[in-house]
Amino acid sequence: MTSNFEIRYSNHYLTRIGDRPYLESCGELVFQSPDARFYDLSKDNFIAVKRMYVLGAERDVALAYDIRENIVMFVSILILKERQRQKRETTAEQNAEGKVGAL
Repeated sequence: MTSNFEIRYSNHYLTRIGDRPYLESCGELVFQSPDARFYDLSKDNFIAVKRMYVLGAERDVALAYDIRENIVMFVSILILKERQRQKRETTAEQNAEGKVGAL
């Protein structure tokens, strides 16, 4: 997916990577081959989630990003707690059915 896009990094993303160097190699992988994608209406950006081996265990890594023309801006990256992913999936399903307005 990245072949048609230029990837850029927000200051917040770079700060997160600086604070959590173990996530440095995760952003592009999560973007290229996520297990799930969501659109966060409240933040107005996309979320990609991938289950990965990080810090000695399998974890869900979430990448927040924006797309403008041919530029992908990585906004933030974090490891999700189990309830965070479940909440996002449930809200996404409700949003698809028109029941809620944000993820």
